[in-house]
Amino acid sequence: MRGHASGLAAGMWCAAVVTTTSCAMAPPPAETARGVDVEAVVEAELDRLVDEGATRAAIVVLDPETGRVLAASGRGPEGAGEADRVVDMGSTIKPLTIAAALDAGLDPTQRFSGEGGAWHPDPATLLRDVHPREWLTAEEVLIHSSNIGAGKIVEAVGEAPIAAYLAANGVEVPAPTSWPAHGAGIGTTTSPRRLAAAYAVFANGGQLIEPTTNGRGLSRPVLSPVTARVVVDMLEAAVGDDGTGHRARVEGVRVAGKTGTTGDGAAVFAGLAPVVSPRYVIVVRAERPDGAWGGLVAAPSFSRLAATLLAP
Repeated sequence: MRGHASGLAAGMWCAAVVTTTSCAMAPPPAETARGVDVEAVVEAELDRLVDEGATRAAIVVLDPETGRVLAASGRGPEGAGEADRVVDMGSTIKPLTIAAALDAGLDPTQRFSGEGGAWHPDPATLLRDVHPREWLTAEEVLIHSSNIGAGKIVEAVGEAPIAAYLAANGVEVPAPTSWPAHGAGIGTTTSPRRLAAAYAVFANGGQLIEPTTNGRGLSRPVLSPVTARVVVDMLEAAVGDDGTGHRARVEGVRVAGKTGTTGDGAAVFAGLAPVVSPRYVIVVRAERPDGAWGGLVAAPSFSRLAATLLAP
């Protein structure tokens, strides 16, 4: 175990131990990375999101190797606390489902039927895909953000490993009804800060690290290093030409991540940069009264943030 218990004593660790409330943390002090004022970059991007129509927004930037929170802020009724508001994060949960399934033995080359774009995993649940595919591998589930594919993966490995992994990463299921739907992110909630810690697991080889302002939080393995690497490769494909996250790309830099679009009009993107030896995990969430798509609003925001933070 890396780090010490002071973070827990201060009530800073917001993973599986939190079930119904958000984690309240004081805003971190100004941080610099490679000479860049990370907080200033984040605040400027939040202002831009608001100027473009967002009524609530949150951004978290995390060092995946240490869990150090380089910036966590927001716009809206809760101010900086928007970064800890437990909310729907949409399809950004799908990579966690796939990670759990791979660790449980899922063959990444296994193909799942797209069911013509509509599928009932049980009589009370209907999953739909906006752009249906005939067959999908796990990677293609992320590329096309297939709800049906994610649900089929849950069906293939069973709900137990999925439920356990989501809980370990602080993802809540307030009213469990259909695990194929929950595996697609439907009916799940978490905070931007928790989601950043969950994506740091992929970036650092499988360690879930307590996000703290000093980078000395507790750490524990939750995913095999091999699975973590495979998921990063899949997330890089998800920002490729055919991926819903292609607007997250940064010229000259390999990045990886996943879009999310929620029922309450929020656009989400969670990703890491660069792909080789990741230095940042970035989560962006923005709500607009007229609705917003993750690939159209949050992915470009991630791209701007990553480009600025990684500028030579």
